Amino acid sequence: MRQRSVFTVLMLRVVAIVVMLPVTLLAGVYGLLALGLLVSFVVEEAVLSIEDMLRRVGLAVLLGGGWFGIVTGWRLYYHFLKSFGYPRWSKWAWAGLLSGTLCSVVLLVITGQLFMLWPLLGAAWLAGLLLNAGRNRRSA
Repeated sequence: MRQRSVFTVLMLRVVAIVVMLPVTLLAGVYGLLALGLLVSFVVEEAVLSIEDMLRRVGLAVLLGGGWFGIVTGWRLYYHFLKSFGYPRWSKWAWAGLLSGTLCSVVLLVITGQLFMLWPLLGAAWLAGLLLNAGRNRRSA
């Protein structure tokens, strides 16, 4: 097992407090609003155009993909707090980071809000830790 540096643990905690916590809280609030919107779409019995259906499917995909990325980020955070070894579930970790990144980029393009760049910082840091753990596993 690789020795953990104080700087890496400190940066991991800073990323959790400054990046991941606000993103999770905002995703919780807006995710509940989106979930309510999706439920109202199911109850609504109007004839829909193809554009409306695509918007609804897109909203569901963004909601699911974004939460997959957030949960993966927190799992990686707690994993790297305990050890800097390569996680056995690394394929799911890469998929979750990619999912969260893609959802963040799509929301950035759609809304134009620069806040959507914020989750990319956390994803980049966690991806770097995951890459480093993979390199150390191969060299050991």
